[in-house]
Amino acid sequence: MPRSLLPFAFSLSLVVAAFGKDADVIIYGGTPGGLVAAVAAAREKASVVVIEPTKWIGGMVTGGLTHSDIGRQDTIGGLAREFFTRAAAGYDAKWMWYAEPHANIAAFQAMLHEAGVEVVVGQRLKSVERAGPRIVRLTTEDGTTYAGKQFIDASYEGDLMARAGVSYIVGRESRAQYGEPLAGFAPMPIRPRTEEVMANVCACLGGTATHYIHGTPAKIPARDANGKLIFGVNAASAEAGSADKLTQAYNFRIVVTQRPELRVPFSRPHHYNAARYELLLRLIHSFPSVRFGRLFHLGAVAGGKFDLNAQGLFSTDYPGGNTEYPDGDPATRERIRQDHVDFIQGMLWFLGHDERVPQTLRDETMSWTTFPSAPAAMVSEPWVWLLPDQIQSLAVSS
Repeated sequence: MPRSLLPFAFSLSLVVAAFGKDADVIIYGGTPGGLVAAVAAAREKASVVVIEPTKWIGGMVTGGLTHSDIGRQDTIGGLAREFFTRAAAGYDAKWMWYAEPHANIAAFQAMLHEAGVEVVVGQRLKSVERAGPRIVRLTTEDGTTYAGKQFIDASYEGDLMARAGVSYIVGRESRAQYGEPLAGFAPMPIRPRTEEVMANVCACLGGTATHYIHGTPAKIPARDANGKLIFGVNAASAEAGSADKLTQAYNFRIVVTQRPELRVPFSRPHHYNAARYELLLRLIHSFPSVRFGRLFHLGAVAGGKFDLNAQGLFSTDYPGGNTEYPDGDPATRERIRQDHVDFIQGMLWFLGHDERVPQTLRDETMSWTTFPSAPAAMVSEPWVWLLPDQIQSLAVSS
């Protein structure tokens, strides 16, 4: 399901756990898909409980993904259009699909409240009980049991289905398995770009260049002085079309701005290593006039803000950083999440402070800042509540 067709929500309300709860519909995962399912069921008079393992609900769009991929507007209807309409109610019509995070939060809070949906946050799944092939009850880590007539796994990771014994695979099938000519491992050729293209930006930033670029724009050395592959380059031994156990790279969608009154400068992470950005530096030296808006895609949203996303060869996507995530335990997943935070924060710090980066690019980088897009209660930890963008590929098609 295209992520643009999913409505989104955010709530900070906590539901006090009891020893047992019954409802018509139990939804595990306060993601956009889970929330729209909750609202739809509750409007049909079903009792609904949503259980979200993190402290926050709403998934990626309430945590940064605000420049929505909408496709054809006339195909968007139902609860999705209702959400976007509510979120954009206080803006000019041109921001219909691109409201700020706080507006997205408020829109879904209202929809959940009006529908009477009960929300439990901060509780991970502990166990699942079945009667034959049917789930009849789940238990969260605090010991609360939830019995229901219907269960929906709306988590990004698919943990409820996995605990219930549903079979699954991680990674890509081969071309041969289902006769799909585009399946499996696909080595990508260089996609040459000119200095003019790399020194220009798209219309979102007032430029005239192509909206988005993909792939490797030039031939760039991949080894250090000792002949070892530098960080960010992995040796590919797989044959074209073969299967693997890898998933699409994850990243964080960051809302940034150049509004001075909202400045929260890019911070240096606790675990910073400039060597992780050697490939980025070589990319920059291949195109000395490259713009910040070519290293990242900056999609305009309301309020003078931008949704910063990965673009091109080396950006906020972190290939290879997530291989243990799908089947990882909570500690493993938390380690991977923090590693992604460090990787992206370090990249922004590197671009703004490393003296090997051209001064013009350093200055341009420092003109952009993050800001506390979360409610006031979360301002002290603005990165903690964000979700890796491409983690949705574990649960729905991205």
